Amino acid sequence: MKRKFLAFLLTVSLCMSGGGIAAVVQAGNMGETQLQPETQSESHTGPDAESEIQNGTERETAWAGTEAAVGAAESEESEKKTASGTLESETETASGTLEPETETAGGTLESETDTGTASGIPETETEPVSGTLVPGTESGSSTLESEIDTEAGNSIPESETETETVSGTLQPETDADGNVLESETNTEGNGILPETSRIQGAALPIQQYSAGILSDVTNIETNISYQEDSLSWPGTGSADDPKTKTGDTTNSRFTARTVDAQATINGNINTYTRQLDYGENVFDLEVVSSDGSKATNYRITVNRNKKAQNNTPPFYLFTIIAATTGDSQDGGIVGFDPDKKYDYQRQGDTEWKPVPDNADRIQNLSAGTYFVRYGETDDTRAGINSVKVEVPVQNPRTIEIGSGLQQFLDSNHIQLSFPQSATSGENVTISAVLPVNTYMITGVDWSQKVTTSGGFSASGTFTGACSVTGNPTDGYLYEYTFTMNNYDLILENIVLEQSSYYMVRLDDIYKFILNIEVTPSDRNEVITNGYMTNYKENAGITVKITPVQSGSYSVDRVFAVNDLDGQELYSQIGSELVFNIGANITVRADLTPIPADFDALNIVRKKIPADLTMLEYSSMLEISNLLTTEANIRKLLKGSQSFVDDYVQRLSDAVYRMKYRPAVLDEINAQKQRIPADLSIYKPEQVNKLNDALKAAQEPIDDNWDIRRQNEVDALAGDLRSAIDALEKIPAPTPDAPELISVTDTTIIVKEVPGQEYSADNGATWQQSGVFSGLSPASDYEIVTRVSETATSGCSLSSSPVKAATDKSKVTAPQTPELLEATADSVTVKSVDGQEYSIDGGKTWQDSGKFEKLDSSKKYTVITRIKETNTAYASPYSGALEVSTDSLPVESETMEPETEPETKTEPETETESETETEKVTERETDTDQPETETDQNESEIKQSESEITQTESETKQTESEVKKNQDETKKQVTDTQPDTKNAVSNPVKTGDSTPIAFYIGILSLAVLLFAAFLLIRRRRN
Repeated sequence: MKRKFLAFLLTVSLCMSGGGIAAVVQAGNMGETQLQPETQSESHTGPDAESEIQNGTERETAWAGTEAAVGAAESEESEKKTASGTLESETETASGTLEPETETAGGTLESETDTGTASGIPETETEPVSGTLVPGTESGSSTLESEIDTEAGNSIPESETETETVSGTLQPETDADGNVLESETNTEGNGILPETSRIQGAALPIQQYSAGILSDVTNIETNISYQEDSLSWPGTGSADDPKTKTGDTTNSRFTARTVDAQATINGNINTYTRQLDYGENVFDLEVVSSDGSKATNYRITVNRNKKAQNNTPPFYLFTIIAATTGDSQDGGIVGFDPDKKYDYQRQGDTEWKPVPDNADRIQNLSAGTYFVRYGETDDTRAGINSVKVEVPVQNPRTIEIGSGLQQFLDSNHIQLSFPQSATSGENVTISAVLPVNTYMITGVDWSQKVTTSGGFSASGTFTGACSVTGNPTDGYLYEYTFTMNNYDLILENIVLEQSSYYMVRLDDIYKFILNIEVTPSDRNEVITNGYMTNYKENAGITVKITPVQSGSYSVDRVFAVNDLDGQELYSQIGSELVFNIGANITVRADLTPIPADFDALNIVRKKIPADLTMLEYSSMLEISNLLTTEANIRKLLKGSQSFVDDYVQRLSDAVYRMKYRPAVLDEINAQKQRIPADLSIYKPEQVNKLNDALKAAQEPIDDNWDIRRQNEVDALAGDLRSAIDALEKIPAPTPDAPELISVTDTTIIVKEVPGQEYSADNGATWQQSGVFSGLSPASDYEIVTRVSETATSGCSLSSSPVKAATDKSKVTAPQTPELLEATADSVTVKSVDGQEYSIDGGKTWQDSGKFEKLDSSKKYTVITRIKETNTAYASPYSGALEVSTDSLPVESETMEPETEPETKTEPETETESETETEKVTERETDTDQPETETDQNESEIKQSESEITQTESETKQTESEVKKNQDETKKQVTDTQPDTKNAVSNPVKTGDSTPIAFYIGILSLAVLLFAAFLLIRRRRN
């Protein structure tokens, strides 16, 4: 009895602890429980379940934060047994609505469990196999009473679970009096599991979890059920050899959870969730135990398969367009929903063809039998069921108006328009213009036209769609469309509903944003023809607008406008509009988009470098692929927050795995190659700096720095380079001062010593030679020497200088002075800058080339030289320029006016004058001789000068004689004055030559002066 009572206490304790034990805890072997979901344990929990696991049945499990039912009444309500014995469960969605999904083809039940965001447990799906236990939840619309730890760190809900143990005993924690203690839940969000949480075998007592003791447990569970315990998967669990597993699922999400709720998985506490893409998904997981002592790596490959699609497109959706002939390709199928995907196939073909996206028809078909199915979508496979559609060859059928209908139309002056013939399956529209819009066509009665008497006549009523458009001025156009059948028709009657009817539609711009729900106050005031709904005039209408994505928009105002003139008719703040309809209206709304929360995305985004090339190629590829969708993700609204969160999670995982490229160490390695092998020959203080720089540069190599520290690497390489460049060899001993050998005006020569080099500019430049040329004259120099650098020693210090001064330069004599002008008292030669001139043989010198106050008719010699400067001596004399000053001019008396000279000139005198002129001409001609006759010309010039001098003397003598003759002439005139008249009136030829001699003298003087001028001119040239 005691034993039963203790068992009862144990059961009550476990139920009240809220631990949510998911499966039967088998002593010592957790691996056999196969990642069990949290379920109600009935007779299936025991040997049957164990047998099922051993048979290798693989199933997908879902963790649902549900409250297990205790008692027969709750069991009957929460579980439904199917014919095959499989428990059919209903799961609770986030909103509390139960949404079971059943896969009919495979005969299995597929349930989805969404525990909502409060519990932190992802949405999962479960496909149980026949005869297995599916997790059950409380059915109906009642809210489950599971308690959820609302702190961010806890993701395991508390639940009351009835558990039947098969082997082993779970010992609850008791107080000193033996009372069972309630489990503790952590309110601080540190992830401590309740005491009924899963246990790895019997090695870890349940008290360990209730006390929150850290452990080294690193094994995991997933919603992709595997037979083995995770620690038994192949692989050692290291980063290079992770534990591996592969599985298939149709779930949209993958979830992995650490058995120890305090362990981390890829940096997250306890749970890791990702959206699954179709096809292969690979997840690398690193689990670190809660005590930090152990880490295990996993690599899980999940192949996601699309869900099966079993629905069949309804046949009544389609209108058939018949082909003109059996060979033509002008048939078609009309009526596809543009928002859905379809495939079609002609009978006998092996491949399915997709209906173009957003198309409502297939055209260019030939007559024949076709099959139409739902096409593959992002979430589902192509449909396994199809509908058969016949495209016939056109067989036009006639359309006539019955006599009764015609009489009605004629009496009411109504002109009915309709086609005279149509093919089966073709849309037929009849129309008429009426002055009022108070009717609605609800049907057209027809009968088969029979040509043979007594034949059977089919009849019926076409149901179609009616529209009324227009205005009172031009009339209202009534159009009614129906599908032609395969009879020759007689239209017997048009069924009318008397009243004005109007349509309500949502503006097309809101088609994918809003849902519209139109509710009439009286269902009897509504007529539905085909796809069109019409509301009777003045019928009460309630229009409610809801966003397609819940929470994506706030509806600020809803309003309706008249289709006829666009005027706003009704308006209401909020999402609901109530009015009495009186026109065809279009509903619109003022919306405020509510963006999703991107705070988490912004945080993760900051961890990604702006330059993705800094990352290793695999990381760069993974992150760049994710970032291509970032712009679209940031356009999502609040209703799509789950997509944002999933994107953030995937991006966060990529950042967690993100690896930077290693830093480029080429420069450091290159500088290390430059380090001399023998550092003993260098100055110790510089060697110490080099060793410090080398040690610092080795750190990036030893610690594998990545590209983020490239600037530091480059700086260290620069420091190492500078330390190497700064190395100086220990200098050789300082030599003695150089020995001076010779000095000129531009050269200094010192004695050369092997192994030494020399400098004349205080060490700015050095040369191996002891000869310094190209120096400045009359300048002071200091020559130093030093020992040149060798392979084992550096340059010595500079020696003491030897001082030397260069001599002044010697210059060559300039050219002979060039005569510019010679007068009776001056001589001027051309002046040249830097030269000086002398006319006294070098006794005195002057800078000017003009010499004044000279004697007339005297010969002078002019010389020049370059003046002495600070750096050059005076030059030797130039060649001598000999020049004579001119004679003073001769003074002559003026002839008496009464004296008239003889006009007759002796022939001999003229001959003599001509002879003198010829001599002067010859001299001028002689001056034109080539310069090669210079010596002869100079001799002739001297002779000419002598002759000129003689001529001048003779001229003076002649002038004296002329004067004397004048005096005698005056005296004779005075003595013979009485006879003057006779002499004048009777001129007598006289032999007196005095007047003639006077003129000859004057002429001779002029000739001599002209000859002298020519001579001087020649000398200048």
